[in-house]
Amino acid sequence: MGKEKEVFDKPLRIRFRGQYDYDGLISLLRSFYRRARMAIQEPKFKFKNGGNGAEVEFKFKGDLKVTHYIKIYLEIEGHGFDVKQKEVIIDNKKRMMTGGKMELKFQGKVNLDWAEMYEDKKSSAFRQKMLKTLQEFMDNPDGVSFGDNKVWGKKNIQKLVTKFHKETKEFLGMECV
Repeated sequence: MGKEKEVFDKPLRIRFRGQYDYDGLISLLRSFYRRARMAIQEPKFKFKNGGNGAEVEFKFKGDLKVTHYIKIYLEIEGHGFDVKQKEVIIDNKKRMMTGGKMELKFQGKVNLDWAEMYEDKKSSAFRQKMLKTLQEFMDNPDGVSFGDNKVWGKKNIQKLVTKFHKETKEFLGMECV
C-alpha cells in the first residue's frame, strides 16, 4: 500500500483535569467514526488500578476510502490518570461522574495512492500504461483533478479532525474552545 502522511505536524491535544462523564466521552468519540462513515477499530484498551486512582488508556482507529485511490484515517488516543468515579447530583439527579486527569490526542492521516495504482514499477511498459490511464482520468470531465485530491484528502481530514477536537472540548465543558 502507499504511504500514509500525517496531516498535522503534531497531534491535536486536549489536556483536561476535573470531573467529566467518561461513558459519555467514549460514546462521543465512537460517534465521530459513525458520523464520518468510518469502520472503527479499538486496538488498545488498558485499565489499571492504582493508589491514587485508576489509569486508563485507549486508542480508536478508523479509515475511509474517499475515492478509488484516496484513503483517509482518523486516530484518537486517550490516557487518563488518577481516575476515580464519584456519584454526584446534577439537576436533582444522581449521576456517576469521573474525576481525574485526561489527555486526548487527535491525528488524521491521508494516503493518496492506497491501492498503489501509480507507484513506480520496474517495468517501463507498466509505467507508461499507468501514466496514460492517469492522464485520461485527469482529463476526463467527470474525473478528479489534482486540486481535488488535496481537498478530498488532506484538507478533508484536517477539517474533520479539527471539528471533532472542538466538539470534544465542548463536551468536556472547556472554556478555551
